[in-house]
Amino acid sequence: MDQGLAAVLGAVVGALATGSAAALASVSAERVQKKQARREAYRAFLEEMRSLPPYFGRLSTWMAQNVSRSANPIDEANEKFAEIDRRIESLGRFAVAVELEGPFKLSSQVAELFDLFERETGYLRRMYAYHRGDRASEHLAVVRIEIENELTECIRQIRYLTESNV
Repeated sequence: MDQGLAAVLGAVVGALATGSAAALASVSAERVQKKQARREAYRAFLEEMRSLPPYFGRLSTWMAQNVSRSANPIDEANEKFAEIDRRIESLGRFAVAVELEGPFKLSSQVAELFDLFERETGYLRRMYAYHRGDRASEHLAVVRIEIENELTECIRQIRYLTESNV
């Protein structure tokens, strides 16, 4: 092989190697960016999600202790329910990113979580009626335990899925 042909082949191989390395680096950087975006979406969602169950608990305690003694319990309760609605709405904005970035199984767990939060809010509204004198809601303690158990399991599943898909 003459030196000219060897030089041309060497240049072609070098150019191909450089182009391939650049393409691989680009793909790798894109994967890192996607992983980082997914991690950030999961982090924001989990942070917001974790704030809701304690808030439900505090609202339930407030109702048991204050509704019958409060000067204006309807306004206070409405403010507290409006806060729950705002928190769930905020969580919904984070959930969109999680559903877009995560696997289908995670999306279905997020949908179940929202169903459970809706049930929990309904329970709290019925409990509020109970504390205001509606004795038709006396069976609510059993309902609350069921919802809390399902909610705990759902949150556990979401945590597992987000940790395993980062």
